[in-house]
Amino acid sequence: LYWLNNFQLIIENTSKCNIFVLNTLFKAGYKTPKENALSRDLFNDELFQDFMPIVSITSLSDIITGDLIVWKTHVIIFESLVYVKEKPYAVGIWAGTSQKDNGKTIINNVNYNKYPLKGDFKVRRPQKDFQ
Repeated sequence: LYWLNNFQLIIENTSKCNIFVLNTLFKAGYKTPKENALSRDLFNDELFQDFMPIVSITSLSDIITGDLIVWKTHVIIFESLVYVKEKPYAVGIWAGTSQKDNGKTIINNVNYNKYPLKGDFKVRRPQKDFQ
């Protein structure tokens, strides 16, 4: 589900990961940007540090449930770390898949599955909004 000005927004088969992540965080009571932020904005070290800081990790085990894993063109909400054939994967949730709904791991263009932890990525740790 996506929300804009507190109204449900349905974007069939074109859901974007950044919109999904920011709306999920907002609905869960976390601080989010006042305007939509693209994945490349979330990847930018200089933006959103006051409420969604980039955290330094020395190993993949430093990533915690609820962290955002951000690439220049994609973002996911992290749940856990798994290894498949000795390669690291983030179990998490994201939107924007071309796969059809299967009623289990893909529903309404939102995917809950493994995502390869490779390439240049950053980890952000969203902060709760206590207001």
